[in-house]
Amino acid sequence: MQQSIRQILSSNLVLYLYHLAITCAAYYYYLIGKAKDVELYWLQKPEASQWVEQGVIPLREYFILYLNYPFVQWLHLPVEFGFLLYSTIGFVGILYWKRLVTYYVPSGIVISGYNLLPIVYFLPNQHFFTSLLGKEPLVFLAIAGALHSLLVRKHIGIAILFAILLAIVRPYMLPILLMALVPYIIVQNRHRLPRLYMFLATALVVGVASIWMLLKSSWLQVFDFSRIQALQQAHINVFAHTSGYIPIHEYWFPAQWFAFNFRPLPLEHQATFSWLISVENLVLLAIFVFGIVCMFLVKKALSLWRLDFWVFVLLSLLSVALMAQIYANYGLLVRMKIMFQPFSLIIPLYYLAQRFAKTNK
Repeated sequence: MQQSIRQILSSNLVLYLYHLAITCAAYYYYLIGKAKDVELYWLQKPEASQWVEQGVIPLREYFILYLNYPFVQWLHLPVEFGFLLYSTIGFVGILYWKRLVTYYVPSGIVISGYNLLPIVYFLPNQHFFTSLLGKEPLVFLAIAGALHSLLVRKHIGIAILFAILLAIVRPYMLPILLMALVPYIIVQNRHRLPRLYMFLATALVVGVASIWMLLKSSWLQVFDFSRIQALQQAHINVFAHTSGYIPIHEYWFPAQWFAFNFRPLPLEHQATFSWLISVENLVLLAIFVFGIVCMFLVKKALSLWRLDFWVFVLLSLLSVALMAQIYANYGLLVRMKIMFQPFSLIIPLYYLAQRFAKTNK
C-alpha cells in the first residue's frame, strides 16, 4: 500500500526538522572556529569581494562567491541566512537520495513488523556536511539529482543540468561520475547505436571540458604529471602536520576503500566529533557486512543484482582511487565520502530488504 500524501509530507517534515537541528550544530561548529571556509564563502574576508568584482572565472569556490555576493553585498543578509539557505539546498539533495533509496527498497526493511529503513535517513554525518555553508550541499544535490534523474526518472535533460552544476562546483567529480555511468549507458542503449554514440560523445566532451575547467581554475593550468605529483605531495605535507593525519595514500586499495568508508572507528580518536562519527561508521559497517551476508543467503542473488548497482560500485571505487591520493586526513575522509557512500549504501540495503522479505512471508 502506497503512503498517503500526508504521511509523505509528515515523514519529510520530521526529517527536515532533524536536518535543521543538525544545521544548528554545524553553525556552532562555525562559531567555535572550526568551519573556517564559511568566512570566505560568505564574503567576510576582503579578498572575497575583490575576486568577484575583478571578474574571476566563477568556478569551484569562486562560483560560491558569485552566488552569495547579492545576499551579502546588496541585501546585507547575515551568515545565519547563508546557513539556512545552504542547509535547505542540502536537504533537497537528501530528498533526491531518499527517493533513490525508496525506489530500490520500496517495501523497506521489515523485521518483526518494524520497518527499520528510515533509520538510515537520520544518520548525522550526511546531514551535517550538507548543512554547512559551502560546496558540499551543492555537490551532494548535483550527484543525487543527476543519479535520480537518470536512473529513476530517465530525464536526460535534468540530469545534464545537475551535471553542469557538479562541473562548476567540483570539476574533478564529474569525470568520475561519467565513468561510473558509462557501462550503464552502454548496456541500456546497446540496441540503439545512434543514441549510444551520442551519449558517449557527449560524455567525452563534457568530461574533457570539466578537466579543462579544473586545470584552468587551479595553479596546474596544463595536464602535467610532474605538477600533479607536486600538488599531491603538497597536500600530503600539509596534512602530515595535522592531528587527523592518516597516511591513506600508502595503503593498498582495499584498505583505502575501507578507511574512506568506515574510519575512524571507536577508540581511534577521543574527540567528541570523532567519537560520534565513529559510532555512525560502526553502524554503516554493520549494514554493509550484513548486506553482503544476505547477498549469499538470498536465493538467486545474482539474478537480483541490478545494472544500476554498477554505477554505485564504480562511483565508490573511482572516488576512493582518486581522493585517497590527496586527502590524508580523517576530517576530509568523513567530509568527502558523502559524495559516494550514501549511494553504495543502497546495495546492502537492497539485499537486506530481499532477505527479510523472504523471512516475513
